[in-house]
Amino acid sequence: MRLISKFLLVTFFIAILSGCALLKGTPNAPIDVKTVAENIEKNLNNINDVYIDPDTKEEKKRSITKETRDGRINSAFILIDLRYQEFVNESGFEHRSKTMASEFIQLSLNLAGTAVGGAGLKTLLAALSAGISGTSLAFDKNFIYESTVPALVMQMNADRSVIKSQTLKRMEQNISDYPWEAAVHDLIDYYNAGTLQNAINSIKKNAGAIEKQMEAEIVIIKNIATNDDVVLKKKLTQAILSNQDREKEKRMLNPLSQRLSHLPACKKLDSVSSNERETLLDCIREVGSKSETAAYDLKEFQLISSEVGLISNP
Repeated sequence: MRLISKFLLVTFFIAILSGCALLKGTPNAPIDVKTVAENIEKNLNNINDVYIDPDTKEEKKRSITKETRDGRINSAFILIDLRYQEFVNESGFEHRSKTMASEFIQLSLNLAGTAVGGAGLKTLLAALSAGISGTSLAFDKNFIYESTVPALVMQMNADRSVIKSQTLKRMEQNISDYPWEAAVHDLIDYYNAGTLQNAINSIKKNAGAIEKQMEAEIVIIKNIATNDDVVLKKKLTQAILSNQDREKEKRMLNPLSQRLSHLPACKKLDSVSSNERETLLDCIREVGSKSETAAYDLKEFQLISSEVGLISNP
């Protein structure tokens, strides 16, 4: 029984550790990526557009063609992309997988001290149960953290795509409009877009923009006319139609023109010399048309109507 217990325990440990061995992120590259990257880096480092004029002994700048500029940009794209892919493949996932494997090993040693003895099958089963629970804790601690990595990688990919697209668009320009020096700045931005810090900043920025948008929408929703406002608008319209004192309508024109000047039909009221009723009706029709100020507009129209005695005090 003791030999069987040891055999089952060792099998259990092997199953755990072999699972960790399967965590490989990418297949082998079809080319020697390191050599390609080193050659490109060497060529870019050797770029020097400044020379000494043999006659004047002064520094001068060599003129380069659009083709030369584009070739340098494309080479830099390749180098940055290779470095970025290497960073994504190796930096986070490999380290976390190794950390989890080391915790599994430590857990296995602890279980071995518990189960390998004379306590029999009951102790073994208890140890196996603890092993399942322990591996779950090790998995959670490392890979719950790891669940944030895909989001950061997605953000980096998105930021890189935007900058690369902008740079490719600028490469259509001639060398005078888009010189190599300007391209270098774009390439630096492209490199920085593939960093974790930039991804975190972008996520924060996007979250802030979304928050501001939602706050603006909430303000609009708060100011949209309610059912009570609709009833009030109907009441004001009926008051104008049933009014017999045209002086009241005339006294409304100037205040409405000033306090509701953001509404074109109301703004022109101060220049009306006839057909006051029709222009007032045009104004009340427009009141509520702007959702962000609907409630305010109705309230102002109601107050002015009350001030001239068209309706009773609100």
